[in-house]
Amino acid sequence: MLKKGVNIITLAILIVVIMNTVHADNFALLEWLIVFPMVLLLPLSALATFSDVDGRGNVIGSGFMFLNWGLFAVLQPWIWFTLLDRGYRSTCEVKGFIYADFDLYDPAFVSYAGVFAAFSCAIGSLCFIILIVFIALCMLSTINSTAGDILLSISTAWSGCREILTNLAHSRLLRVVSHKTLRKMRCALRIIWGLSGISILVFTQLVIKGNDIEIVHITKLSTGQIIPLIVGLCTFFSTAWEIYEDRAHIALVIAVTNRWTSFRMGRRAAQGEADGIPMDNIMHAV
Repeated sequence: MLKKGVNIITLAILIVVIMNTVHADNFALLEWLIVFPMVLLLPLSALATFSDVDGRGNVIGSGFMFLNWGLFAVLQPWIWFTLLDRGYRSTCEVKGFIYADFDLYDPAFVSYAGVFAAFSCAIGSLCFIILIVFIALCMLSTINSTAGDILLSISTAWSGCREILTNLAHSRLLRVVSHKTLRKMRCALRIIWGLSGISILVFTQLVIKGNDIEIVHITKLSTGQIIPLIVGLCTFFSTAWEIYEDRAHIALVIAVTNRWTSFRMGRRAAQGEADGIPMDNIMHAV
């Protein structure tokens, strides 16, 4: 589920937005509220909707995911406590949209955002600490066998705990619901994630429209609304297509492996019959 390409592109976009926020006199709050759903939430909804892969063994993808979400979370106090009024004009009402229009500078919303910023900063710091420790152990494991043993022990313990928890949750769930009901629940969750991705696209477009946002040197009539829509659609469907290709590749590898195994078994069986070897011994050898 954790795709290296998607996470690398996300990191690149976050770096560009940070540079724009530092060097340009833009409306930082509104820009980040548009970037967050389009860059972080939209790919996540596509991955959760279309992927059957849980990311096990994808160390690089996991690392970039921790880096992206940790970076975004750590920057939230900077945005909500120091850049809240930058670009704001008292004559211009700034609107957000989540199923209805609301004022971004409503005291209740600002208070909620401040609490969210502090909490997310703590979680983001934890993500960075985990990432730094993991990178340090990986670097030391090449020159220090003790660090390699520690890394292997952590990895083994984590895999074992996750497998135990997964099996325990799955066994308890199967006591309540059947396999058929469980498949329906998974299908329903995928539909919910897919609708969430579509909602993110729609909400972002309505935020852009409600605030009369125009891209610099680009006429609103031509591409002011089209460019963010195209970016969102390409992000969502390219992620889905990448997952589909990976699943097709895995299915092809499995089919080729099975065909090769069957071919080898057939050859050994034919050779065994020619040499007078019992079939049970041939199957045991295979």
